[in-house]
Amino acid sequence: MTCEDMIYSEEYMDFMFNYLQIIEGVEEFYHTGCVNEIEEDIAIIHTPYMEDGLTNLELVPYSYIPKLFGLMDSSNMEAIGVKQVQNPNNVGLTGQNVIVGVIDTGIDYTNPLFRDRNGESRIGVLWDQTIRDMENGMGVPSPYFGTTFSREQINAALAEENPYDSVPSRDEDGHGTFMAGIAAGGKSTAFDFTGIATDAELAVVRLKESKTYLKRFFGVPEDVPAYQETDIIYAIDYLLQYADSPF
Repeated sequence: MTCEDMIYSEEYMDFMFNYLQIIEGVEEFYHTGCVNEIEEDIAIIHTPYMEDGLTNLELVPYSYIPKLFGLMDSSNMEAIGVKQVQNPNNVGLTGQNVIVGVIDTGIDYTNPLFRDRNGESRIGVLWDQTIRDMENGMGVPSPYFGTTFSREQINAALAEENPYDSVPSRDEDGHGTFMAGIAAGGKSTAFDFTGIATDAELAVVRLKESKTYLKRFFGVPEDVPAYQETDIIYAIDYLLQYADSPF
């Protein structure tokens, strides 16, 4: 079984720890599962499911268990003074030469709010953690798991009659699109809407949902969207790599 298989499998548990403070017993995970080192001090472990894996705190402290995160969608651009910042008579900031990272439920890349004045996508990269094994050859494997789509591939898809045939990444919840629109959406006169960084590039990660065993452990109903800390750490590391050296 590959490391990617373990990341998706409900038969494997996920843990994270300070790589410089490995506790006794963790070394065996290198032989039974997969270990991904993030930078120099964080490691994420994927190991076969153990019945006492979340309760035997002598082996796995509580801090090693990935926390779960839900969705929040409140905003008030007026309250944070965005209009004053965007005003050309003041500083006139629009996010030009800035990359806005979005880690959420995905993005509706077909929405005109995420295109530039020439009609091309402002999304520089879209990593969909939920998509594996693209049959049509579009997209490339990400450094960890899932599939990544480049700006060029997104633009090619937008030129097609059905973009999702080539780039099937969708924001089925809508939360990610909403938040991306607030942070870096363009101007829409029809809806009297303007995002904050209207000229920024977007780098988007669509998170996969948490594994069921973690939802049970934290008492989260299975039908409630929740996202685990390890996948978010992978996403942050990916976006930092992209910002340092765009793919």
